[in-house]
Amino acid sequence: MPAYDDDQPYPHVMESGSPHARYAVIDDHGRDGWAVSFEKVGYDHIGAAADACANGRDDIADALLTGSVGPAPQQPSH
Repeated sequence: MPAYDDDQPYPHVMESGSPHARYAVIDDHGRDGWAVSFEKVGYDHIGAAADACANGRDDIADALLTGSVGPAPQQPSH
């Protein structure tokens, strides 16, 4: 998921700002230190968003298309 919001373990939002699937690989080379590579994987994010819409998940479709979520829900004031 390029973007989501969740309330566990505490309320938070994760946004990549891009519909692309991405990840990092971190390798420990012992005494030579660490090596990091950033990977981008192509996938049909437009088709995935259409599937989300067809299943009533417009929020997921928006996240798949934009890499962002809507405004975080406001907590009720006491």
